[in-house]
Amino acid sequence: DTVIDAGLPLWTYRAGSLATIIALLLGSPLFVYDDRKQFRFLASIKSPRPWLAVFVLGISITITLLGAKLGHWQTPQTIAQGLGGELHGARCDISFPEGTRKSNAARLLRDCEAQLAYVESRLELSPDGRVHAYFFRDAKEKRHFMGAADTLIAKPWRREVYVQLSTYPHPILGHELAHVVLGRIGRGPFSVAGGLRGLLPNPGLIEGGAVSTSPDDDEIDPETWSRAMLELGLLPPLSSIFSLSFLGHSSSMSYTVAGAFMTYVRETFGVAVMREWYAGAELPSLTNEPFATTEEKFRAALKAQPVDEKLLAYAKARFERPSVFGRKCPHVVDALLKRAGECEGRNEVTSARNAYDEALQYDPMSATIRFQRNAMELSAGNDAAQAKLLQLLDENVSRAVKDRVEEAVADAHYRGGDFANAASLYAVVAARTTDEDFARTLEVKQRGALDPSARNAVRDLLLSPEGGPPDRDVGLSALGDWAGRTNDPLARYLLARNLVQRGEFAAARPDLEEVFVNESRDSRIGRETERLLATIACAVGDIELAKKLRVEVRSRRTTLKLARCGL
Repeated sequence: DTVIDAGLPLWTYRAGSLATIIALLLGSPLFVYDDRKQFRFLASIKSPRPWLAVFVLGISITITLLGAKLGHWQTPQTIAQGLGGELHGARCDISFPEGTRKSNAARLLRDCEAQLAYVESRLELSPDGRVHAYFFRDAKEKRHFMGAADTLIAKPWRREVYVQLSTYPHPILGHELAHVVLGRIGRGPFSVAGGLRGLLPNPGLIEGGAVSTSPDDDEIDPETWSRAMLELGLLPPLSSIFSLSFLGHSSSMSYTVAGAFMTYVRETFGVAVMREWYAGAELPSLTNEPFATTEEKFRAALKAQPVDEKLLAYAKARFERPSVFGRKCPHVVDALLKRAGECEGRNEVTSARNAYDEALQYDPMSATIRFQRNAMELSAGNDAAQAKLLQLLDENVSRAVKDRVEEAVADAHYRGGDFANAASLYAVVAARTTDEDFARTLEVKQRGALDPSARNAVRDLLLSPEGGPPDRDVGLSALGDWAGRTNDPLARYLLARNLVQRGEFAAARPDLEEVFVNESRDSRIGRETERLLATIACAVGDIELAKKLRVEVRSRRTTLKLARCGL
C-alpha cells in the first residue's frame, strides 16, 4: 500500500520495538562470558541500570502480550471469528462478513472452487489440498485484520488468500489462487520461486506465473501490451524483470511483461518447463538454449503480431509511469489524492480542492492531478475551470489524460443542455480509446444525449444535474421511470446491469436476453450484454445458456468468463 494509516496499532508496535532495543542495549553490557565459559552478572544490585533494563523489558513484554487487542497480529481463528461467516466446499474454505446473503456466500464458494480448478488446469496440476479464502467488506476491514488495505495478497505457504468482496466472478481471486497453486512447486519456507531455495524471491517468476495462469478479463492481453511496448522501445530487458530489478519498473510494466514471457515459455516449451523453471531449475538448461536466445525469440514472436496504432498512445502513457521508487513522496501524494477523492464523493468541494492543491505542491507537473482538480471544479459549476482543462490538450500529456479532459468538457455540455456538442465529443473519444469499459460508458452518454426521452435519466445516473457525484438512488429512480415509459433497450440494459452488480441475476436475465436479441453485436453495449449473460450463466449454473453463448458469440471476455467458471 502507498497509503498507510499510522494509527494506534503502528505506533504501539513501534513503541514495543523501541522498548525491546533499549532493553537489549541496557542489559547486554551487564553480562560477561568469562574464561570458565559461564555468564556473570557485572552490575551491582543497587545500580539503576539493571532495574531500568528490567522496566523497559517489561514494557516490551506487556505490549507483546497485548498484541491482539492493539491490532499487532491476528490468527486464522481470530480473523474468521471477526468476519463471522464461514462455508466449506470440496476444496475451498471461505470466511466472509456476517450478514452476507446466503445466495451470495454460496456464490463466493462456487467462485473459489471454479477459479481454483481453472488455475490448476492451466498448470496441468491435479487437485491437491485445500485453500482458505478470506473475503473482507472493504479495504478498511482488511487492513484491520491483516495489515494490507488496498493490496490483495496470498500466502502460498499457508494456502490462504485475502481479498475484498467484489463483483462476481471475483476479478482478482484467480490471480491470488494462482499464487497458492504455484506454491505447490515453489521452494523454501514461503513456497515461492527464487534463489537460495526461495529465500531470495524472484518477483518476476512469482507474479509472471500468476498472471500467465489466472483468468484475465481485460480486453487487451499481456502479449498485446508487450507488443506495443516493443514497438515504442519501452520493452525492458528480461534480466531486469526476472530479478529484484522487477521492483524498479512500474507495476503495470513488470506484471505485464513477466506474464507475457511466461505465457510464451508455457506455449513454446510446454507447461512442464514453466513449472520446473518456477521450481528452481535454470531456464537455459530446460530449453537447451541461452536465456538471451530465448529472449530474442520472444521479441521476434511479439514483432510478428500486428500492432494497432491506436493502442500505442495508450501504451506509452500506461508504461512510461515510474515505479513507486521513482515518484516524489508517493505515500504523501497518494494519501492526499485519496482524501480528495473521498471529499469529492461527499461533494465537499472546498476540502477536496485543498487536498488537490497540497498534492500539487509535491508534484506540480502532474497532469493527472491537475485534470482531477479542474474536472471537479467544472463539475461543481466553475466554468473558468474549462479553460484550464483545455490547456492540457495543448501540452505534452498522455492520450489517456486528454480523453478524460474531453469527457469532462462533454459532461459540462450535457449538463448545460448542449447535447449536440456533448454527443459529438463522446463519439470522438469512444472511437479513439482502447479502454472498452470507458468507451462503453461514453457510448451510453452519447446515446442519452441524442435521445430526448433518455437525457434526464442518463444524466441523473451518470452525471448528476447539479454537478458533483451522481446520486445512485435518484439515478436508478429516473432510469426506472424511463424504462417504464419507453421500454427502450438501452434503459433495460442499464437496469439489468445494475441488477447484476447487486447480485440479482435472475431478475436481470429477461431484460438482458431481449437486449441480446435486438442490440447490434458490433456495439459495445451488445458485447457487454454477452458478458453479463455469461456472468448469469455462471452465477446460476445454467449450462444451456452457456452453450447458447458459446455458439453465438466470439468475444474473448465472454468465452473466458464461461471457461473460468467451468461452463
